[in-house]
Amino acid sequence: MIPYKALSRFFSPRKGSAFLVLLFCFPLRPVNSCISFSNFRGYSFLDPGLADLKLPFTPYLLSFEQLTESLPKQAVVQQLNNVEEWSDRHCREASPEDIEYLIYRAPVSQLQALKRAIVAKEKKLGASLVDNSFANFIFESRCMETMDYLLYARACEPHVQAPGYWDDTPRDIRAMQELIDQGKALFLNLESHYIRLRYAYQIIRLAHYMGDYAQTLELFDYLIPKIEADPSILDHWILGHKAGALMSLGQNVEASYLFSIIFDKSEAKRESAWNSFNIKTDEEWQACLNLCLTDRERAGLYVLRAHNRDSRLVEEMQAIYQLDPANPNLELLLIRELHKLEKDLLGQSLFPHRHVDRQAGGRPRPNAGKRALDMLQFVKKCAQDGRTARPLLWQIAQGYLEMLSGDPYFAGKTFEKIQLQSDDPVLANQLRAMQRALEINSLSTVNDSLERVIAGWYEDEVFQEFEHFEGFLEDKLSRLYHQGGHPGKALRIHYPLSDFKSNPDLTAIDDLINLCKKERKTPLERKMVVRKDGSTIINDLYDLRATLLLSRGMVEAALETYKQIDRARWDDYGVFNPFVERLKPCIECSLPDSVTTFNKGEVLERLVRMEYDAKADPVNGAALFYKLGIAWLNMSYFGHAWEMTDHYRSGGSLDMMAYDGRNFFYAPGLPLGNTENFDLTKALGFFERSIALAKNPELAARASFMAAFCEQQDYYVSGRKGPMTFRYFEKIRTNYPNTDFYQYLIEECKYFSYYTTR
Repeated sequence: MIPYKALSRFFSPRKGSAFLVLLFCFPLRPVNSCISFSNFRGYSFLDPGLADLKLPFTPYLLSFEQLTESLPKQAVVQQLNNVEEWSDRHCREASPEDIEYLIYRAPVSQLQALKRAIVAKEKKLGASLVDNSFANFIFESRCMETMDYLLYARACEPHVQAPGYWDDTPRDIRAMQELIDQGKALFLNLESHYIRLRYAYQIIRLAHYMGDYAQTLELFDYLIPKIEADPSILDHWILGHKAGALMSLGQNVEASYLFSIIFDKSEAKRESAWNSFNIKTDEEWQACLNLCLTDRERAGLYVLRAHNRDSRLVEEMQAIYQLDPANPNLELLLIRELHKLEKDLLGQSLFPHRHVDRQAGGRPRPNAGKRALDMLQFVKKCAQDGRTARPLLWQIAQGYLEMLSGDPYFAGKTFEKIQLQSDDPVLANQLRAMQRALEINSLSTVNDSLERVIAGWYEDEVFQEFEHFEGFLEDKLSRLYHQGGHPGKALRIHYPLSDFKSNPDLTAIDDLINLCKKERKTPLERKMVVRKDGSTIINDLYDLRATLLLSRGMVEAALETYKQIDRARWDDYGVFNPFVERLKPCIECSLPDSVTTFNKGEVLERLVRMEYDAKADPVNGAALFYKLGIAWLNMSYFGHAWEMTDHYRSGGSLDMMAYDGRNFFYAPGLPLGNTENFDLTKALGFFERSIALAKNPELAARASFMAAFCEQQDYYVSGRKGPMTFRYFEKIRTNYPNTDFYQYLIEECKYFSYYTTR
């Protein structure tokens, strides 16, 4: 899809772009007009509270943006975990804020000053760290090993950062090796096994970032057996570097097994482990399973494989269920697939043009129906067995899958059985939401009594809690209104009247007019056509109807429609003067103050009267037909009075029309699209009648020139089919070379001047 900003040069503001051209002097430029501006992605009625955000797998197994957008990034999690562990190891004598400052942000000069104070056995800290509780703890405890480690870690840090996007500076391998050797020498003399563990992490990490994977593994085997520290977050951080080295050396199976352990155990390294897990063949998969020591580890492997786009999800879930039926990740996989299936299947037949983007985004998936049925069979078994962590969730999922699979009767029966069984507020809320979704999905007709019931749904707590209910209900009602012969209600349930104006539909307008006249309206109907002050939108509909009829050339019908509006309100819909002649069209140029303007009803009356007079008066008929031609030209897309026949004009439409001959376009902010009035048939017809009747060659020349304008625009808007004709230019050159207007054209219109000399 083309970004909105990129489209700004094609689409003008509300009143159309400035269309100031000397006739025929600016060629039309074709552009691609195949643009959709819909953002519809389907419906969802899953409660985000179903997924426990505290579970380690949640952000990886779910694709709900609202569930994961607030979760911290891996680097942030790593820092938080690191600070927390330092706090725990020092009996929480220091605040997390002070620990974070000393580890990550304090200048090296401050750390060095702290070490000097410890060595010198000074009585108090310097002013820069006197208020830092962690620095005071280290100082008072004389933790020289901790102090040396903090300085060593700071020295290592620049060498283990990921390079910037444009930074291709090679790593300083010599300096990194020197730090490894220095760390090993310090390591053997340390009393604290916890500080040994931290040195081991820095040393092994340096070797990994050097790309020396063999040394990474050697260091792991050399250092780790010499540490007796209690379990630490660093255990899995170090294990990650071993796994990365194994992967780089081609030992894919063992590396992936270790990554699965890290994914399960390490919050800070879970994302990188997720991305690094890489089993390519069935043989590797079996070998990886053989390395697992427990059913939990085996289930973890299946969870990782289940996230793959090409996975056989139900088979993976069945394997997890056999190994560990209460595994919380089984629920997450269920929720994820339910979310995808509801996007695939829910409301496929509703308001079809809103589903175009779903198809462009791969929805529904080709095998969505089979996936739903396969999942339903598995979910039924889990619901019946009752061995999962939350059996009620699986019962609710069974009903939802029955609905999605097209079996609303059994879905209702399933929901009825579990209606009173839950004391879990999230599951109870989810059940109510799915029951409401089933009610909406099962609607097959709509009448006044049902509309009154439906109006109450808008006030329902669960309806308001789920943002997609309103759209789902209105899509369903729209479909039923269409089927019931109410096209106006079908559109109005979705869109304000302003959206109708860019692409009006006569049957929809008439349907809403009839609704305005209805004496006893339902609450839903009142929302469609009644304003807050109690008045209806009927006058706006009459104006819209008359405008549409006029754009089709039906003047008398347009006038009869306009007469339904109180004449005193005619000025509410603008004033115009389409009879003003402009040889140089200018869409937005204001009319001179001396020009008399008329409201739309008065213009319609004049059009009817002028055409009658033109036909009845052979003396003045040519001039009247010319005036009528001017009026119809000015009321088209190409004239300053275009609002007589249209409510929205885009300056970019002409370019796209020239490309493929359409008059309907998608446009930003116009969900129903935009129809332009390019039709110059009436204008051209009146100009031709003026030419035929004219006794005055000056008038005939002017009428021929305006007919030539209509001829050229028709060529462009019809898609440039065949060679362009110049019938009216030729008529001017042949029949009216001695007129003043001919000389005017030679001087003012280079296109005509060129034509006469070719």
